[in-house]
Amino acid sequence: PIEARPGTYALIGACAMLAGTARITISLAMILMETMGEAEFGLPIFLAVMVAKLTGDVFNRGIYDLHIIELKHVPFLETLPEGEMIELQVRDVMQRKVVTLDLVVKVSRLVQVLSETNHHAFPVLYPGTRRMAGLLSQQILRRLLELGEPHGLFLSEGEEAPAK
Repeated sequence: PIEARPGTYALIGACAMLAGTARITISLAMILMETMGEAEFGLPIFLAVMVAKLTGDVFNRGIYDLHIIELKHVPFLETLPEGEMIELQVRDVMQRKVVTLDLVVKVSRLVQVLSETNHHAFPVLYPGTRRMAGLLSQQILRRLLELGEPHGLFLSEGEEAPAK
């Protein structure tokens, strides 16, 4: 028979708590088994860790995913789509009329585009072509307009750009 002390139950419970909140599974169970030095507790540890992880998955994301995605605003593409996204097609979420900017553009055009649209980002095209030079987000454009004048980034009509 396996003799378990109260500390063993506390350790397995703490391991299950961490597995349920952080979604750490195999590595956590292995660390705990090595710490305890008791191989016979392997099955109860793995069982507790997996039940805690699966129970946590039913309710929400792990704390690390929540921190990265919602607090840091780092985009994270899941392996499988969320349930409500399965029926969506690209045309359901994209704008049909794409607003583009030229590589060199007047400040008045930027102000007009930002006031008339609510797009998140704008493709920047090489002049006279439809080739994309890059993508500028609305947030960056607003920040450039806000800080550009105090730093001398804008030229008056007919003014020459300084030589590099």
